Amino acid sequence: MYLYFRAMRICVAPIGCFVVGCTTTPLPASDPNPPLVTWTVQQVGSNVVQTFGPSAGPIPIVYGQKYNIGFQADNPGGVKQMTLDGTGMFNCASQPSSTGSNGVWPFKLPASLPHQQADFTPDSQNLVETRESLVMPSFDNSSLSCGHHGPTNDEFFAIGGALTLQGTASNYYGKTATGQLQLTSP
Repeated sequence: MYLYFRAMRICVAPIGCFVVGCTTTPLPASDPNPPLVTWTVQQVGSNVVQTFGPSAGPIPIVYGQKYNIGFQADNPGGVKQMTLDGTGMFNCASQPSSTGSNGVWPFKLPASLPHQQADFTPDSQNLVETRESLVMPSFDNSSLSCGHHGPTNDEFFAIGGALTLQGTASNYYGKTATGQLQLTSP
């Protein structure tokens, strides 16, 4: 799964047991409990990982810095599906022109991340993983496009604002948990 911003490609990937270490269990006959969801935020180059509950924010991030952002789901009966979306309002500026000047849009503009979804299935022995993750490695909010605007139809990019990430995680019997993380930069 990939998100395209500017000229860079950002991967949003489901991370399974081979990376994060988890357990498997036989698919239960029923599971009345939704998954427990959490978020992690780590500035690239730092060993500090901040962990948050289902709803967190605003979490300040530094404009132009890269962050690894994770959305995790744990459920003793297995995790079947996860989704991730993001929307926000931003102060936006265009790229410098050949003369070196750029424009700042006079009011905030919306920007969003494409919808991401990961579906998980039992293995050949009907075992399911009890922990799944979606990870946005090296996320940089300055790469968020605010669209093309103005008389010259220049593309504008976020230079500050708030991004709200919304995630869902479901078990194999339709019980769903939601999480929300708000990231802000001045």
